[in-house]
Amino acid sequence: AYVFGGLVSRESPPAREPLVVRTLPAERASHYEVRRSYVGSIQPRRRSEVGFELAGRLTRLHADDGDTVARGERLAALDTDRLKSRRAELVARRREAQARADLASIIHRRLSETFEANAATPRELDEARQEMEATRAVVERVERQIDSVEVDLEKSVLRAPFDAVIAERRVDEGRVVDAGTVVFVLLERTRPEARIGVPPGTAASLDAGDALDVRVNGSTHSGSVHRLLPVTDRSTQTVEVVLRLDTEFDGLRDGDLARAVIPRRIEREGYWLPLSALTESARGLWACYVAEPVEDTSGSAGTHRVSRRQLEIIHTRESRAFVIGTLEPGEAVVADGLHRLVAGQGVRLGSNVDRGERGEP
Repeated sequence: AYVFGGLVSRESPPAREPLVVRTLPAERASHYEVRRSYVGSIQPRRRSEVGFELAGRLTRLHADDGDTVARGERLAALDTDRLKSRRAELVARRREAQARADLASIIHRRLSETFEANAATPRELDEARQEMEATRAVVERVERQIDSVEVDLEKSVLRAPFDAVIAERRVDEGRVVDAGTVVFVLLERTRPEARIGVPPGTAASLDAGDALDVRVNGSTHSGSVHRLLPVTDRSTQTVEVVLRLDTEFDGLRDGDLARAVIPRRIEREGYWLPLSALTESARGLWACYVAEPVEDTSGSAGTHRVSRRQLEIIHTRESRAFVIGTLEPGEAVVADGLHRLVAGQGVRLGSNVDRGERGEP
């Protein structure tokens, strides 16, 4: 009998429908990955302080701070009036030397003919040959002097040694600069580097060519490990990893903060479960519910009965947790709605949770 609205009824109360739960199979994993974020800085592959090999007066600047330049592009020029005058003088001297060499060659040829006719002595022929060779040497020496002036004329123009961004211009037009005076500071544009300090254990897990993402100024850039420096920093006890980014230096700045997320594989058996499948337990542990089949379902208490499994969370990532404990492979883990369950409660199985809902790829 039961009381309903103040009346006593001898009929049995209506049976409650068993709760329908969604489940997922417990799949054992052999490892998990720990992703740690490490901070470093952006640097160009090459940083060059460029200047002239010659001393002279700076007459022209073709670029300024912040400009992008291509390899071989003109950056600046020196006054070349004196070099051009010297070149013109040497060209005239070459014509004079060439005329003397031509005359010596003619004299030698004529003496050779007269020597064949026994009209010249061997000494006269030898002297003519030596004179011809001496004048030819003079022509060659003047040619080399002209070549030297041509080299100086070329070196009077400062050109970019590689595709670059101009970080700094240090001189102005009209200044007389010494050889080696820095005119521009150049930063290479292609494939800048991120230098990240990581613990030695993390560095040991990396190989040249490993792909990693680097976040700079709110943007993510793909890159790869270029090399690991063979030195451990004494103050931080970290190893510097050099990453090459697949981007141009445009938009980045030398010294920008760079953050790289580096995964590390941990070999340990356990299970990946969604956080919605976990509930707090005693002594800092966690638990999940599994649905076990019930042999006798005639009482309409459900086809399965929930049972509690004690777990320890080893690692979490977004909406998932890697756990170890009393869970067995293949058991049907209740995916959500744990606040409605108690151990021993009868339930019926609903749809399985797909891999996307579990947060798995």
